[in-house]
Amino acid sequence: MGGTDRRLVDDERLRPVLLPALRADFTMHETYRYTPDEPLDCPVTAFAGSHDDDAPVEDVLGWREQTGGTFRLEVLDGGHFFIASERERLLALIGDALAVEAEPVT
Repeated sequence: MGGTDRRLVDDERLRPVLLPALRADFTMHETYRYTPDEPLDCPVTAFAGSHDDDAPVEDVLGWREQTGGTFRLEVLDGGHFFIASERERLLALIGDALAVEAEPVT
C-alpha cells in the first residue's frame, strides 16, 4: 500500500473500493513495461529517489532509451515517495525543465 494514508485503508466504508484499486495498481507496477514503436521525439526528465527500492536509479535510467531527444536524470533524497520530503526541490526542478524546453510565444 506504499504511501497510502492508513486512515484511508482503515476506513471500512472506503475499503471495498480502495483495496481493488490498490491491487490493480500493484499488478500494473509489477508487469507494465512501456515500449513505443519508435523513440519519443521529445525531451525527457526523469526523477528518482536515492533510496528507492521499488524503482532504483538503474531502472529509471531505462527512460533514456525511450527518447530520441535530450534525457536528464534528477536524483532526489528519499525513497519511493520522495515527493513528500523533496516537494520544493522537485517543483523547482520541474519548473526549470519546463522553462528550458519551452519555446517563446510570439
